[in-house]
Amino acid sequence: MNMFSDQDNQNLAGELERSLFELDDIMYALDESSIVAKTDAKGVITYVNDKFCAISKYSKEELIGKTHRIINSGYHPKEFFRDMWSTLTQGRIWRGEVKNKTKDGQYYWVETTIVPSLRNGQPFQYIAIRSDITERKLVEEELKHTLKELSDVQYALDESTIVAKTDARGVITYVNDRFCEISKYSREELIGKTHRVINSGHHPKPFFHEMWQTITSGNIWRGDVKNKTKDGHYYWVTTTIVPFVKDGVPIQYIAIRTDITDQKHKEELYRDREQLLSTTLNSIGDGIITTDQYGKVTFLNPIAESITGWTFEDAEGLDISELFVLINEDTGVEIENPVYNALRQGKIVGIDMNTLLINKKGIEIPIDDSAAPIIDQNGQVIGVVLVFRDMIERKRYEEKLKYNALHDMLTGLPNRRLFRDRLTKALINANRNHENLAVMFLDLDRFKFVNDTLGHDVGDLLLKNTADLLSSIVGSSGTVSRIGGDEFTIILEKVTKDEVAVNAQKIVDVFSYSLLNNAYEVIITLSIGISIYPSDGADLETLIKNADTAMYFAKEKRLNTFQFFTPDMNEILNHKRIIENALRHAIERNELELYYQPKYDLNTSKITGVEALSRWNHPERGTIPPAEFIPIAEETGLIVSIGEWVIREACKQLKKWESQFHFLLPLSINLSIRQFYDKNLILTIMRILEETGVKPHYLELEITESIMERADESLLILFQLKELGFIISIDDFGTGYSSLSYLKKLPIDTMKIDRSFISETDENHKDYKILSTIIHLAQSMEMNIIAEGIESEQQETALIQLGCTEGQGFFFSHPLNAEDFNEFYRTSIMNNG
Repeated sequence: MNMFSDQDNQNLAGELERSLFELDDIMYALDESSIVAKTDAKGVITYVNDKFCAISKYSKEELIGKTHRIINSGYHPKEFFRDMWSTLTQGRIWRGEVKNKTKDGQYYWVETTIVPSLRNGQPFQYIAIRSDITERKLVEEELKHTLKELSDVQYALDESTIVAKTDARGVITYVNDRFCEISKYSREELIGKTHRVINSGHHPKPFFHEMWQTITSGNIWRGDVKNKTKDGHYYWVTTTIVPFVKDGVPIQYIAIRTDITDQKHKEELYRDREQLLSTTLNSIGDGIITTDQYGKVTFLNPIAESITGWTFEDAEGLDISELFVLINEDTGVEIENPVYNALRQGKIVGIDMNTLLINKKGIEIPIDDSAAPIIDQNGQVIGVVLVFRDMIERKRYEEKLKYNALHDMLTGLPNRRLFRDRLTKALINANRNHENLAVMFLDLDRFKFVNDTLGHDVGDLLLKNTADLLSSIVGSSGTVSRIGGDEFTIILEKVTKDEVAVNAQKIVDVFSYSLLNNAYEVIITLSIGISIYPSDGADLETLIKNADTAMYFAKEKRLNTFQFFTPDMNEILNHKRIIENALRHAIERNELELYYQPKYDLNTSKITGVEALSRWNHPERGTIPPAEFIPIAEETGLIVSIGEWVIREACKQLKKWESQFHFLLPLSINLSIRQFYDKNLILTIMRILEETGVKPHYLELEITESIMERADESLLILFQLKELGFIISIDDFGTGYSSLSYLKKLPIDTMKIDRSFISETDENHKDYKILSTIIHLAQSMEMNIIAEGIESEQQETALIQLGCTEGQGFFFSHPLNAEDFNEFYRTSIMNNG
């Protein structure tokens, strides 16, 4: 609803410069009235006023340059601050109540408004304005001062607040001096007009529609409004519009504004002192009761009426003990009313958190309250103000927090914390009764692959189904927990090892099921590790560690199986850890070495290429075979750095051969799965080629069929490598689970046949038939064919007859170090020309 006429809008034009002179007043007003801090866009404190330092007990030097974490009480969950930052970074004002911590460890509550300052639509700083609500000082101070002191309040309001009155139609009937000063209009220019005269055009029509709908319904409206001065400057005010109602119909409105641009209160909030007191008390969200010095009730606000069930008319003059009966939640014993304590001690007193109020209807309500004495100018206690709140919702929230702290949010199962708690109790019972108990660690097989390929929604559904299935299998005989990711645990009490094995087998048997999701079908299996108390450990940590170790071995053994812990497992793992630790330093200590195995043309016996193979010369253990250290490198991620070293050293050797023999042979390098999917793979290879001067077409990159697990991603990487000029070969073909539909899409130049199919030369043997089929498949797809692991002339002859043109193996040459290979190559050149 547009509140301005065209003529009015013309009167709003003016210059913008004068607002700059009011900035000093802004800071003065903020320092005098509020707890103020400024931060930059990252939340680093750039300014605090004296009140901030006073309440936090930190000096400015200790605060500036820090974030608000310095006063974080740890009370609020992460989501609280995540929501706050989400609001602020969108350029919106955030308001809320925050519990902070002083330097000396005390806690205090502040009511906070954080205003983002925008530049080009983006926040560049935040101004936080806070009020100390720890003891509800404002309410108590207002109640301490009697009507005698309200004249001072009237004066303070007149000096600090912007006030206007309108009739029922919104026509201005009164404005104070502060209104004129901030708007730059005279009274004569404002009275008789509507507030359209100061409309900035910032707010949409629904904003004003909601405002009018609220106040015409007789309700108080509060909000922040951006206005425009006569000379065109903009200013913000926090506005409270109070309707005055006669016979159920509003007859006028009083608007009380605070200039939040200058942060200075400039005019009175209300004229009438009784209305000010009534409006203030009735607007507070806590229950308030006041008494005289004898404990007789003198006031109840609406919230107090609602909680106690007493109206002010019924309660006035009664002793506080008649309407405010308190009992201990645990014992049911009545406790002393805090009003009497405050009267007797002359200071603020509170109650225990586990206190219940029995209201007029006999309903027990958990409350939190404090009672403060009202002291006159002579220092005499003349009454008490009691501030309290209904804690039912907070109690429920605390119960919810407690539940969430002990349960997995996705599956509803006990989480790691509750699992450890229950296992601790189970161990105490088992020890007392001399009984066995079992700890099972369960891990879903290939869960990451499912999550990565089908998405987190499918992954979450899989976890929920797994939780439900395990719970139904175990039932009341044990505790099923989810301790993180795709890991679950089961505690079984009063069981023998045979009974545990039966339970584990039951789970394994059930867990070969299909999870259907639209067009997808996922086969779910899991690996289980088991430790038994007391044979596998007498304490919680040992049992958990040993069950986890057994699960690791189950996963290595094969998918969808279980494994009991055995003592030698720790020795095996310790050996692997030793290998891993030594492997981490192998490159820098020059312990790795490349060996080279030649590839041959089976018809001409000429060398057609070389495969680079890594060897580890350990200073104490001697040569460690690749089968022992490569799987560890793959598992730990060290394979990426080792793979980079292999590529660099192989390229350097290529350039040496070019210098020695005046031509280059294609050099094959194996890429592990982890290395293949490393995001820096291509950049790393191209950087090495640039450093060494080797062209891409001299490198043959060997991959395995396991890349089919992520076929679409693999296709993209392979085509990028192919476009750069690399030769691509698929290694150990026939041992994986290739999809022919994907295989034909891959830009493969060479198919390497695994050695397991080479050993059998009997034409009637199934391996020989598979070998024949693989060779014909490669030929039909126009791929080169290389047979690995040729160890006899008979095998070579059989391969030639089947149409295989290249091969490598011990029949021709073992892998050789660079020096031996050089000599071998010279001899080969002399023998074969």
